[in-house]
Amino acid sequence: MRILAIVQGEWGKRKVRNIRQNGPSDWVVNELVIPPIRMPFIDEPEEFCAVENIPDADLVLSLGEEPAIVDIIPEIVRRSGAKAVIAPVDNRDWLPIGSVNQLKKELAASGIDSVFPVPFCSLSEMDSNNKFITLFTKYFGRPVLTISCKDGKVAEVIVERDAPCGDTRHVAKQIIGLPIRDVEEKAGLIHHYYPCLSTMKMDDEFGDTLMHRAGLMVRIAVNKALSSKL
Repeated sequence: MRILAIVQGEWGKRKVRNIRQNGPSDWVVNELVIPPIRMPFIDEPEEFCAVENIPDADLVLSLGEEPAIVDIIPEIVRRSGAKAVIAPVDNRDWLPIGSVNQLKKELAASGIDSVFPVPFCSLSEMDSNNKFITLFTKYFGRPVLTISCKDGKVAEVIVERDAPCGDTRHVAKQIIGLPIRDVEEKAGLIHHYYPCLSTMKMDDEFGDTLMHRAGLMVRIAVNKALSSKL
């Protein structure tokens, strides 16, 4: 699969690094670095997106850090030939609900499938029937773990599906050797120490911060993996 990641800063770059390092070896992951836009919207996306050679892609990951990024995504998708877009919402300031609805409608009009997980690590195989999005969720999205225990402690952790930022792998390494009874709580704390890249602002939809929601994703994964061991 060919992935084109739109990035503006470290938030996106860390995700790209993890996908390159831990995704399938035959994936091609290219970055398109967009400079600061510093305007609320872009009137002429074709002019702003004046990149001569945008790589061909099957899937576009929108990892921008400004709301105006949505104005150039359709043009990037068109030039790359991509058939699907994943635009995670780890910070509502970067991708407000109005922008999500606008982008979803515009992409759908061009026959492009899109998903907007809130946050990125909540993405699952149930969110889309698109083959490229489904393939991505086989490796990255809502964490899935297999945990082996010995003498009441965690002996081995296999990451079946990692959070896109790599947080799940970090947690997996840190919980080895911990007593089973402490693992779920400690996993949530370790997740925050990574640190998680989701915002700590209160989210109206969930009545909690997106960072806490991201922490819940890894705690649920730990709980499911340990359910047969307790």
